[in-house]
Amino acid sequence: MPSDRDTDLYAREMGDRNYSTVLPYDVWRECFLLLNRKEHKTLSLTCVSFNDICLSFLFEEITYSCSIYFRKSHDTLLIDDMLNAAQRSMDRLRSLARDAKLAPLVRKCTLWYTFNITSAVDPYYAQKGRDLYDPFIDTFTACLPSFLNMKAVDLMHSDSKMDKRILAALASHPKLEKVFFRSVRFGVHVTKPRMTPVELVINNRESDVNPNSSSKVLDIFSGERLETLKIWSLAYAPKLFRSLTKQGPSKCLTSISVFMKLENIPEFYAFLALCPALTRIEVELNRPGIVPAHSIPAKALPRLTYYSGPEEIAKALTPGRPVKKVHVHYRRRTFSRQSVMEDILPSFAQSIGPLSFLILDQTKCTPDTLTLISAHLPRLTKLHLLSPEENTFPKDDLIGELDNTPEPQGGENPLFMTCHELHSLERKLNHIMLHTRYMDILNWSTSRSGRALPSGLESLHLIVDSMALVKSSRYDRSEMPPHQRKYTTGDVLFALKTFVVDYPSFQSLSIGQEEEYSNFRWAKDADGAWNLYSYTDLTPDFREQL
Repeated sequence: MPSDRDTDLYAREMGDRNYSTVLPYDVWRECFLLLNRKEHKTLSLTCVSFNDICLSFLFEEITYSCSIYFRKSHDTLLIDDMLNAAQRSMDRLRSLARDAKLAPLVRKCTLWYTFNITSAVDPYYAQKGRDLYDPFIDTFTACLPSFLNMKAVDLMHSDSKMDKRILAALASHPKLEKVFFRSVRFGVHVTKPRMTPVELVINNRESDVNPNSSSKVLDIFSGERLETLKIWSLAYAPKLFRSLTKQGPSKCLTSISVFMKLENIPEFYAFLALCPALTRIEVELNRPGIVPAHSIPAKALPRLTYYSGPEEIAKALTPGRPVKKVHVHYRRRTFSRQSVMEDILPSFAQSIGPLSFLILDQTKCTPDTLTLISAHLPRLTKLHLLSPEENTFPKDDLIGELDNTPEPQGGENPLFMTCHELHSLERKLNHIMLHTRYMDILNWSTSRSGRALPSGLESLHLIVDSMALVKSSRYDRSEMPPHQRKYTTGDVLFALKTFVVDYPSFQSLSIGQEEEYSNFRWAKDADGAWNLYSYTDLTPDFREQL
């Protein structure tokens, strides 16, 4: 144990040392990435070196806001608070723009404003609120050029038109790459010059008002540098597609996500034909209905690898293209998907990817469905289907050898598991009805004379809704309905080991609402042993790998 003298000597030696130089700047910055804003503020006060590092985090994102929302019921104190808050926001932005050290640190600005004054408000305060609008907008446009390294702008407002001065200022910023609009109302539909974003998002799901319905195009954005486009707006999606189509090929665009009207598919297809680098398409339509019969040139979309959306569009886009993953969102209101499956699967088989990952989130897992998928998509490796209903699969007696055998005890365990390990698995088999569903599939598939599933299948995910999870959790083995098969842990492990004899690539079986948030997952490790995980067992890294 060190003496007091040694301790004092060590303290004096270390007390004179500059700890901020112990590690290089870049290493400290990587460490500080793990901290939150409050911790950055605290560390910024410790020393000059840490202050420099923390300032880059504290001023990386800024917010410029104004809420002028005057109602007759508002008292003068509340109105004064709104006016003063807006004035403070303008003063802070001006001060930051003038600071030669801090202004270059800004990478993103969130602009939020609302100016809504009812006629019943006191004329004096109503005029003060209106008089604040122009200074607020002018302050933003005047300060924007000072933020030379700003890459992204997030604009949020819902009750006024987008001011053309803001659009002009954004178009003139040399380094702006990402532009996000939320609940935007475009009054002006044509600007010169256009904005040239790399990523453009227009999210009008909460409010989609079109104050300039007479204009047919939204000619504000250039497709020259555009790589990612997300437009969730029934009002502005067709206008933007027409504008970008007129501009010519969008050679850099690789990803598009759209929420649009059914009748605007022709404009959408015309735009897609001019996107040669597109690899990812996500489509959501506003209502069910017959998709207009418009085709897309066979040579278009030569790099498409992922599609998510209605089955009719999937059928049109998949053949002859290197599509590897398809997520079908059915819109037809029918309890039987068999005819739909017979219609779309031949198109999927024409993918030159080939198609290896298929998600059918409204198709129940049945013997006929699996047989069709296996016949048309023999090289499929990942499959997501709705969990089967009770008695969907015949009760083949594959595991009869274990039916009359008690759970293995200690060294007698033929599956090479200890009693403790089996006990731990049994506790996770509490949602017994869900485990019964996948066991029926395993038994059926391995009891057939021919292959019931694609031979290279690596993972199978069964989708269940939250009500099924609640219902299943209420049962234990003693409460199982009489017609339900009561599988034991030994049964499950034996069935999985038997299954992989026919399907040696198989590695994962999961059940839950989404694969990455599965309630249960059987996963095969590097030694070929099967392990059962509940969601709480899965670390973020492990979920990401899966």
